[in-house]
Amino acid sequence: HAVLQEDFGLQHQVFQHRGLGIGRGVLGLLLRRPRLHHRSKAVGDAVELVGINFAAQPLQPLLVPRLVGINFGGAVQRVARQRALAAADTGTKGKVITLFGCKGGRGTTVIALNLAVALARGGEGRVVAVDLDLQGGDLTLFLSLKPSYTIHDAVANMDRVDALFLKSLLCDHPTGVSLLAAPHRIEEADRLLPLRISQLLSLLRASFAYVVVDTSPTYDERTFAALDAADGLLLVTAPDYSSLYHTRRCLELFERLTYTPAKVKILLNRCPPPAAKAAKMAQEILKRPVLWEFPEDGAVTASLIAGEPLVRRGKNSPLAARFEALAQQLDGKKGSNPKRPQASRGFRTLLRAGALHLLQSRRKEG
Repeated sequence: HAVLQEDFGLQHQVFQHRGLGIGRGVLGLLLRRPRLHHRSKAVGDAVELVGINFAAQPLQPLLVPRLVGINFGGAVQRVARQRALAAADTGTKGKVITLFGCKGGRGTTVIALNLAVALARGGEGRVVAVDLDLQGGDLTLFLSLKPSYTIHDAVANMDRVDALFLKSLLCDHPTGVSLLAAPHRIEEADRLLPLRISQLLSLLRASFAYVVVDTSPTYDERTFAALDAADGLLLVTAPDYSSLYHTRRCLELFERLTYTPAKVKILLNRCPPPAAKAAKMAQEILKRPVLWEFPEDGAVTASLIAGEPLVRRGKNSPLAARFEALAQQLDGKKGSNPKRPQASRGFRTLLRAGALHLLQSRRKEG
C-alpha cells in the first residue's frame, strides 16, 4: 500500500489554509496510524496530482478527512495549484479577471464576452477570453467562431506549451479578442486537471494584458482553479431574492477561502429602473457594496442572435455604454458608477462560524 511521506509542511499548509488551527505535532500523530486495505480516492488523487514522494511511514488516509470533515483531496489540490502558479510566474504579469455566477441564467457569459471586447477596444494590450464553462460554453456561439482547437488541446499538451504554441490554439475575433474555447466534446471536460488549468492561466497572463475567464455556476475544483488565479473576481448576480440568497451563500464560501473584499466585486445584472434602487436592496441583503449595475436591455437578445458582441453592435445601447465604462474602471481609467450607500461593516462577523461546519458546507457545495 502506498503511503505519504512525512511532508508535514504541505499538510500543515492545507489545514491552515482551510482555517483549522491544527499544529504540526498533532497532525503528525493523526498521520501515524495503521494502514487500511483501501485508500481514499480523494487522497490518492491528490497525492498523484501534487507528486508527493512515497515512503515507509504508514497512513490511514480516511482518518484525517473523517476527523475534520474536509475534502482532503481538494484541499491538497488547492495548495498544489498555488505552488504551480508561483512556479510558473514569469515576471511579466497581465491581469486575470474571472467572472462567476452562483446561479445559471444570470448573464455571466454575456458580461464576460462584452467586458473582454470592451477591454480590447481600449487598446491598452492584448485580451484573451477563456471559456471555462467546460460542458456548456457559449462564447464560440456568441462570437460566431468555429475554433479548430480548445482548452482541452492546451491542457493535453501542457508539457510542451510555450507562448508560440499557445497562440496557435487560440481563435482570433475581429474585435481584437482571442478566444480559448471550451472543449468540443462534453466528456473531454473530465480530463482537465485543475492544476493544469492553473498553469495554463499563468502562461496566458504572461502573454496577454487581460485574461477574461468565463466559468460555469458550479463549485468544483476546475472552477476554483480560475477563482484562485484571479486578480479580480467578478461575482454576477441579479436583483431577485433567489439570486441574492445564493450570492450571499457564495460570499460566505469565498470568505472561508480567504478571498478578500478587494478581490471579490459584485456585479448586479438585469436591473429594472431605477438601477440605484435595485443596488440599494442588494446591498442591504448582501451587506456588501455593489461595484456595478447593468440595466435591462432588449438589445442583448438581438446581439446574441446576430453573433456579435453588444459593445460592437449596439453603439446607442445604454448597456453597451456600461460595459465600456466598467472596462475603463478596471483598466484604471476614469469609468465610474453612480454613488451607492456603503455596506455594513458587520459582514465579516456575521459570516464567521466554526471551521468544521463551514468546511463541511464547502464539501456539499462542491
